[in-house]
Amino acid sequence: MTNWHRICSLSEVSEDLPFVAEVEGEQMVVFKSGGEYFALRDVCSHAFARLSEGFVMGRAVECPLHGALFDLRTGKCISNPPYDDIRAYAVRIAENDIFVEIPL
Repeated sequence: MTNWHRICSLSEVSEDLPFVAEVEGEQMVVFKSGGEYFALRDVCSHAFARLSEGFVMGRAVECPLHGALFDLRTGKCISNPPYDDIRAYAVRIAENDIFVEIPL
């Protein structure tokens, strides 16, 4: 079972400015890259660092503290040394709004 939550409008996210939200106690960030939208947990798995303050490079975001790279689509750590993966959320666009799916 899943639960969809409205996070923000499309206009609140840009290639240069992600959108940060807290939903059901989860800190998450919505990125826009290459015209697509992605949602990840906003905290690096290695130590507390906000990925929303990181650098987006194509389909990856770099942790601003450790330099770890995480795939925007899956949350998988794609750098060395490998850190734990982070949670990625399914994204749905409806009209001008962005929704993320949070498993129950």
